[in-house]
Amino acid sequence: MGWLFYDSLHYKPNGEVDRKKECDSLFGERYTILKSVMVGTVHYAAIRNVDTNSVTAAITLTSADKKRGWNFGYKGMSEDCGPCEAKCPKSILNLLTPTDDDFANAWRDRCWAYHVQVKEQKASPLVFNKLPIGARVTWTVPSDRFLHFARGEKTVLTKYKLSTNERPFWLCVSKHVRLAPKYVNTSDIELLA
Repeated sequence: MGWLFYDSLHYKPNGEVDRKKECDSLFGERYTILKSVMVGTVHYAAIRNVDTNSVTAAITLTSADKKRGWNFGYKGMSEDCGPCEAKCPKSILNLLTPTDDDFANAWRDRCWAYHVQVKEQKASPLVFNKLPIGARVTWTVPSDRFLHFARGEKTVLTKYKLSTNERPFWLCVSKHVRLAPKYVNTSDIELLA
C-alpha cells in the first residue's frame, strides 16, 4: 500500500488541485460513491459495491506538490485496513452497512470516539478560543516532545495576544516559551481562579 503520484486532472478555479474530485475519480465502475468529504488533506467516502450492495468506507490520504514534477499524490485504503486517520464525518459513518470485520469495526469505533471527544471539548468551559486574553491555566505537559519541559511537569500558562492581527498564544512566563493553542488541550489543563 504505497503512494501513487501523477499530474492532476482536476483543478479549482484558483488553480489549486481539486483533491476531492481527484479522489472521487479513482473509483471504477464496481463502486458507486454515495457521499465523499475532504477533512483536511484526507478524503473519506461511503462507497457501495455494486456486486454485493454493501457500503464501506474508503480513506484516501492526499498530497499536492508542484515542486516535484508531479502535483498530486494519493494513498488509498479501505476501512478494513484499520487506517490511522479516524476523523470520518458522521454523515459517512451513518451510511455504512454493518460488517463482521474486526479492523473495520475498530476503525468505526475510533471515528465515533473522535466525534464524542470533539463534542465534549466544545461543551467544556475550558475551550481555549473562548477563554479571554489574560486567562491563566495550570498545564500538565502531555509528552516529551516539548523541549523546554519534562513529561508530566506542571507549569502555569497565560493566554496572550500582542496585536489585533496576531493569533492568541499561550505563554509560560517562567521559561519564556510560547505555545500555539493546538498544543494545549482541555484534558491537560486546570483553570486558575
